[in-house]
Amino acid sequence: RNFTVAATVRLMSESRPSWRRTRAVARRVNIEFPPATRRLPAGPAMARRFRAQSSLMAVEFTLISSDEDGRVVMDLGQGTTSGISVPSGFGDGLGFYEDGTIGFADGRSIQDYDTDTAYAFRLELDLVAGFMDVLIDDVLVIEDRDLGTTNATLDVISFFTGDSETGSANVDSIRVFEVEEDCPPT
Repeated sequence: RNFTVAATVRLMSESRPSWRRTRAVARRVNIEFPPATRRLPAGPAMARRFRAQSSLMAVEFTLISSDEDGRVVMDLGQGTTSGISVPSGFGDGLGFYEDGTIGFADGRSIQDYDTDTAYAFRLELDLVAGFMDVLIDDVLVIEDRDLGTTNATLDVISFFTGDSETGSANVDSIRVFEVEEDCPPT
């Protein structure tokens, strides 16, 4: 049960990564977590806390598919003593699914994905209003998706394969940051 993770994590102060599609060089890492509200599902998973966000925020990461279709998805949530509380708008997680699609669950696809290919994800979230936009490779693919909650606070990002344990992918260039509202001059 391996989950492949690239060893690159960028801080806000570092330069923005190039969004070209390339193969990533990664090392194989076995990650095991103790059973963790939505608890991280059985199977390979990793989670990381970040400074709590409660207004406008963005998340960027690159997910590189393996040579076979499988499930590797991402969630954002709030850490609790019993696990991670995830807004319902994330469905079963955003990412690769066994049917060869990128989406929020099997059968709720956004687009197909190719094996051995890098995809740059950007989520722009308004946690006060309870909506998010999703961009893949700088193309807006979902606008104003309902998070299923308003006034949320998020402080955990997780990647996992789910109960199916069929996926493997590389995760690279993860950035989580607060966004300032862009107001036009008056």
